[in-house]
Amino acid sequence: MLPPPQVPLGARFDRYIDAPLRFNIDMAAEKARQLVANRTFETMVLDPKTGRLVPGKVPAHVGMVIDLTNSTRYYDAEQWIRQNIKYIKASQLEGLWHRKGALRTPGPA
Repeated sequence: MLPPPQVPLGARFDRYIDAPLRFNIDMAAEKARQLVANRTFETMVLDPKTGRLVPGKVPAHVGMVIDLTNSTRYYDAEQWIRQNIKYIKASQLEGLWHRKGALRTPGPA
């Protein structure tokens, strides 16, 4: 998991921001890819010879963005998809977590 560096802005904001200060989705995706380049995760992998799970390493990759903002005005979410990165609004996850009970809080003692 990578901490959000800043909110990338769509091209419609370019006229308000000097070029050296701009930060868009293409830049965010490239920065994230640089951060995970040459990194691996230890996990269980399928051994092709035996068909069993064995300890192994898999390369890290940028696969998903969870948008924590409560707005759609900063950029076009389709830009993430064009970068081959899954895009989810945090508000979409909230209902899922509540339905599965993951966010339930304990009752009074």
